[in-house]
Amino acid sequence: MKVHQRLLPRIKKSAMTKMMRAMKLTIAFLLFACLNVYANGFSQTKVSVSLQSADLKQALQQIEKKTQFRFLYNQEILKKSGKVSLQVNNAALDEVMQKLLAGTGINYRLLDNDLVVLNVEEAAGVPAPPPVRVSGRITGADGQPVSGASITVKGSKIGTAADAEGRFALTVADDATLVISAVGYISQEVSVRNRTDISLVLQAAPANLNEVVVIGYGNASKRDLTGSIVKIAGKEVADKPNPNPVASLQGRVAGLSVVNSGTPGAEPDIRIRGTVSIGGIRPLYVVDGIWNDNINFLNPNDIESIEVLKDPSSLAIFGARGATGVIAITTKKAKTGQ
Repeated sequence: MKVHQRLLPRIKKSAMTKMMRAMKLTIAFLLFACLNVYANGFSQTKVSVSLQSADLKQALQQIEKKTQFRFLYNQEILKKSGKVSLQVNNAALDEVMQKLLAGTGINYRLLDNDLVVLNVEEAAGVPAPPPVRVSGRITGADGQPVSGASITVKGSKIGTAADAEGRFALTVADDATLVISAVGYISQEVSVRNRTDISLVLQAAPANLNEVVVIGYGNASKRDLTGSIVKIAGKEVADKPNPNPVASLQGRVAGLSVVNSGTPGAEPDIRIRGTVSIGGIRPLYVVDGIWNDNINFLNPNDIESIEVLKDPSSLAIFGARGATGVIAITTKKAKTGQ
């Protein structure tokens, strides 16, 4: 009796194990049978398709109307597939799909519930070519090394600089393009293409005198000026007659002070932005590029324009003499045909 009691649990456990194995095999068989039925149903479905330079999306919609299958896909995948043309009559659906997707890089997978999923085939990874160690020397047209020349990989931040002898070394990709540049020289581009030695001769860049213009005072673009300059047209001076033409600017230029001494015929005291020197406090007068101590001799009707320089830029242009400001006057000149 005791032996029977000990064996009974083992017998039950063994029977349950066998039953579970049988159930697993049955489920696997049924699943395989269902998938096989779906696959057979897809391949055995016949369809007729007539397409001429149509989108792949239109082709799939035509198949959906004629069969029970539905397609799942990303719109971006179909946009890259281009146009398709196909004429088939009562052909197997799997054959039609293979012809439609040929050369597009798109494959399909059958799911249950008559759903077909489209996805892009994973391209096999192509190993990148090994990097190349490039070295060389940069010289000028005179044969002298161009020290400090910049050698960079186009489209990246990888780069180096030439040493005192103009030599450089850099590890780059085989398909890289090097950009060689230096101050005062014309930049050049060169492709690596399996080359390990790249030596270049840089040509001197032509001098462009328009880049930097050093002037005492003259015509310049207003957007290029950093100083404070006020320009008064000659007509405004002529409309307000005064023995000293600058005195007529009182109230027209901010920071310009005109103080009359009260003595008949005496020259007024003219200051720009107050007293800025322990020496002379009168501004510098420049008439058509010529320095003058006063402009009493000028006829207001002969003045084309007056420019007042009121900041340290006048000191930089005219030296210490312009420390108290500069009043530049341009007189009228004869014009062609007048």
